[in-house]
Amino acid sequence: LQYVPTAEEIGTVVRNIPVCISGESTEGDAEVSAFRNLPRVGTNGIRGGACLVIAEGLCQKAAKLRKIVEKLRLPGWEFLAELGHGTKAAEDHSTPKYLAEAVGGRPVLAHPNRPGGFRLVYGRARTGGLASCSVNPATMILLDRFVAVGTQVKLEYPGKASAMSLCDTIEGPIVVLTDGTVASAHDAESAEALAPHVARIVDLGELLVPFGEFLENNRPLVPGAYSIDWHLAELEAVGAPIEAAFPSRYDSAVEIARRYAVPLPPRFLLFWHDLTGPEIRALGEFVERSGRWADARLHLPDDPSWREPLERLGFLSRPSEGERVGTPDSSAALVGGVGLRVESGALQRDRPLDPVAADPLAYVSRLAGVRIKARAPSRIGARIGRPEKAHQRIMKPNVHALFPIGESGGDRRSIPTAARAPGPGVRLELGIRRCPACEKHTIWCRCACRPADRTDRRTRLPGASRGSPLDVGAGAPWPPGRSRGQGSGRGSPSAG
Repeated sequence: LQYVPTAEEIGTVVRNIPVCISGESTEGDAEVSAFRNLPRVGTNGIRGGACLVIAEGLCQKAAKLRKIVEKLRLPGWEFLAELGHGTKAAEDHSTPKYLAEAVGGRPVLAHPNRPGGFRLVYGRARTGGLASCSVNPATMILLDRFVAVGTQVKLEYPGKASAMSLCDTIEGPIVVLTDGTVASAHDAESAEALAPHVARIVDLGELLVPFGEFLENNRPLVPGAYSIDWHLAELEAVGAPIEAAFPSRYDSAVEIARRYAVPLPPRFLLFWHDLTGPEIRALGEFVERSGRWADARLHLPDDPSWREPLERLGFLSRPSEGERVGTPDSSAALVGGVGLRVESGALQRDRPLDPVAADPLAYVSRLAGVRIKARAPSRIGARIGRPEKAHQRIMKPNVHALFPIGESGGDRRSIPTAARAPGPGVRLELGIRRCPACEKHTIWCRCACRPADRTDRRTRLPGASRGSPLDVGAGAPWPPGRSRGQGSGRGSPSAG
């Protein structure tokens, strides 16, 4: 069995289910030794199918079944809410139970709700698919390529197995090298360079999980990381320019956050929520007392007692002549987060450390003078699943083409069906782009006026509502440097 229910769960199902779970003998001539010759049971043979239905069909899929029966308003299935698997209490998996379901030889990648595990980020990459989650390519490389594209991984959330894919726009892992350097790898090239020197991984990086996976499995949403997409949405809501989301310096980021009353951008976030209030206060005293600022970097004594808290915080640094020298971004984020400022090349107290708040994020936000969100509010437990399950996910029915033909191709997106559709043409909903040189709106990634430059993405035409049609008839120029029928790659317009 993939899921072994408890005795309480089995009793709940057998006592309350409004239908009879039966089946034919599955073990040949083998028969049960007790409860034989019952009038309500047609055979004494062992019926393995009934065990599968109870364990994997009801107990394991209780949340998904509950969603279906509530939608259909079927009476008698209220007991599904009492099953332990899928309830809030059961989702707080203890490590022993989580490991008990693992199989020897398949490694456990991360424990539930433990610092260093996968950081949940909501979203979906073009490289993903159905029942698929994505990690940074650097994560696969630094895990010694044990996780590859298509590997089945059992996740704590949304509670089912997922095929792994790649996404290079999410954050990669943080590692400690053999010389003591704490570094991050956000692409395959940097991961390849760091891999021979990695001593241990302190953070696995972000895990991109589509919202639809939670919806499909009827699982409640858990807090996701404060991503750049979230930050852009907050800036757009207050009318800030898109450039405000990408400040080059910490001081500029703080100024923008205060001006528009938005949180600090993700680039300057540390794992403050992994420290307690007293630990943050002690860290602030240590930095103020022993730290120095030079060459736009924070220099701290390489004190062994502070290595683990700084690693937990995600402070990127390297050892140098008895000191620990931070990167510019990590240095500025740490100094500002403990209520200090740099004035004339020296660290000065900007806000008092007292009183200490119970909530680490509220405490750091007060010290920094700007709202700071959680960089990793939810960490996902994960382990390698069944290798034989790593196969392609096929859409049903099979899709004939991915070229945007709207709804004219039917449920199979068939090009011949779209060609036979009545009317002058096919109505499409495409991503609109703008050429920065000639201001022309187009669906192509490159404009005819400047083939070497890419066009800018736009959500809609000026003055048009979402879904407004764009005239891309026969007179529309084909993108330069591409023959008809050739794919348009990552920046191609997509239907829907």
